[in-house]
Amino acid sequence: MTDQEEFNFNEFTAPSRLIYLADFLRIPVPKSILRLIPSGDIIGSIVSVGIKSTALEMRIEESQLMNIYNEGKGKDELKASEHEFRILLGIMAEETLIHNENLTITERMTKRVEIAEFVMANRSQLIEYEEISLGGDIDWNTVELPTFATGFQPLDLLTGGGLAQTLVTLMARPGEGKTSTLLTIMGALRKTNVCSSIWYFSLEMPKQMMLYRAKPLLTSIEFIDGKDRFFCGQYPPSEVLRLINEDPDPDRVIIYDSPDALGGSGERRFVLEDIFRDLVQIKTNSKCVLTASQPRRADGQNLRIDSVAESWQKAWYSDMILTLVDLGRNPNTGMNHLSLATVKNRFGQKGLTVDYQYNYADLSYHDAPDPTDSSGWSNPNELREAVGDAPVENW
Repeated sequence: MTDQEEFNFNEFTAPSRLIYLADFLRIPVPKSILRLIPSGDIIGSIVSVGIKSTALEMRIEESQLMNIYNEGKGKDELKASEHEFRILLGIMAEETLIHNENLTITERMTKRVEIAEFVMANRSQLIEYEEISLGGDIDWNTVELPTFATGFQPLDLLTGGGLAQTLVTLMARPGEGKTSTLLTIMGALRKTNVCSSIWYFSLEMPKQMMLYRAKPLLTSIEFIDGKDRFFCGQYPPSEVLRLINEDPDPDRVIIYDSPDALGGSGERRFVLEDIFRDLVQIKTNSKCVLTASQPRRADGQNLRIDSVAESWQKAWYSDMILTLVDLGRNPNTGMNHLSLATVKNRFGQKGLTVDYQYNYADLSYHDAPDPTDSSGWSNPNELREAVGDAPVENW
């Protein structure tokens, strides 16, 4: 800032929280990131020399900067975190990239890698450090992958008998059955009693609406009071981890529906990357975690592993990705023909799909796509390679 320039409080675009965090944490920020941040020179100076020296060196009225600082400080400075600081910088840098039309694709991708590396630099490790000696002392009789049948037949068929301690992402377009399917799986888990407790987090629907959607489930299945729980509201994974730490149970299944409801424009990529890292940590403290994802709008019914909306990290961190497509309603039965497929399966075969009838009203399903077909799951049409799926004609 030159002698002729004056700091304009009203035009200062960096959020007040960022000013406070920059001074409180003093975390070095690469110049490549600062150049993408509005008023990045001020942020860089505060990180280096503090807010008061910045005001002096850049000829800014100290009271103006302190007003911004105090607004960002809020009531509880102990809530300041390094990751919050990195997230804010990442969001602002990403916004600059979105609106910069002068960059080539290569330049844009390079800068996005730099932003992602800076944002994720302080994240804790996903799993504990462990070392395996390969000197021949391994007891192979103890090396196995524990799995459990969920009781939801389409899923158990696709996985060859059940799930391991995995992060499962169910991907489907809006209105095609993600929540309904997760509720049906919840009911199947309790029917089979394969887990000690089930926690369902509904991020999109308030209590009354969730009770209405889950009524067929809650009135037909006896859940365990005090063990099985519904949580309604936008619970971040950090809050889920806190609840888990207060009431640990490695035999608990977590259903987290749906992280896409968190975050807003410009920040969704980083928010979702953060969420899915935390879901991996939740998985390590649970029997299994099931979550959901919207697909990219352009992909239609041809859903693939890279169809997950907003963030490739979803596909990276998920152990299994299921795609769900509604192929239409049968007017004779009132049921819909659904197609469930595995496009990623870290512990089993991928590229399989199974068809079945589903009733959204009562969350029930039938094991054959045609009501006149009594062969059930043994019909090869129900378990096939997930290639070239198309809507069923004359359904």
